[in-house]
Amino acid sequence: MQKTVYFFLLASFLMTITSADDETRVVNGKDAELGQFPYQALVLIRLANGKGALCGGSLLSAEWVLTAGHCVQGAESFEVTLGAVELKNNTNDSGRLTLSSTEFIRHEDYQAGSATNDVAVIKLPSKVTFTDRIQPVKLPTGKDSYAQQHVLVSGFGQQKDNGGVAQKLQYAPLTVISNTECMLVYGPAAIKTSNVCARGVNRESACHGDSGGPLVLEQDRTLVGVVSFGTLWGCERGLPVVYARVTEFRDWIKEKTNV
Repeated sequence: MQKTVYFFLLASFLMTITSADDETRVVNGKDAELGQFPYQALVLIRLANGKGALCGGSLLSAEWVLTAGHCVQGAESFEVTLGAVELKNNTNDSGRLTLSSTEFIRHEDYQAGSATNDVAVIKLPSKVTFTDRIQPVKLPTGKDSYAQQHVLVSGFGQQKDNGGVAQKLQYAPLTVISNTECMLVYGPAAIKTSNVCARGVNRESACHGDSGGPLVLEQDRTLVGVVSFGTLWGCERGLPVVYARVTEFRDWIKEKTNV
């Protein structure tokens, strides 16, 4: 079986400041309402080379955000925004909170070449106060495969291949597929027990800029995945996206954050 080449789902910082509104939703995504995804973090990364990138994240507690391991590669600092559904703060929104951080922990066994252990946590400079728009995500227990369960992905990523990132937080319904089915796209070497895959019925998908963002159960918003990578064939073909499986990293998260 030929292995499918994948790409990480992060976007360059340039795109976040030059993109215009696009009537095409992120692979059939929908606009999120204020407070609908109170655990969603918008993460702007300043890289050591002077460039930047856009990722997502999930608020774990008053001082920790979970994101993808590749999102912190070469990072010097982070601008983390909570309680927002707009990419830019154009309305002086008092419920929106932005903090700068330089502290992070990436999984010690992260491997960029194989996207193994693609998780990291960012420590906020001070504890945030929870509101109706800023709340920690629910973490999973047990080792459920989640196969065939309905989930939601959310983020500010690209709205279509080669398009601009979303100016408003987008979300889309997906269904978890088995790792065996996912291997038919990516090959058996690329999909590990520490991955979970999901795809949309109507070609909904995460895309560039959604890296590190949350995949949650539709029913109770339990966090089951962290956006990791997709195929080089693009985001609009309806192919599954691969996520870091949170149940496999639950002990690591607790060890690093005490959450």
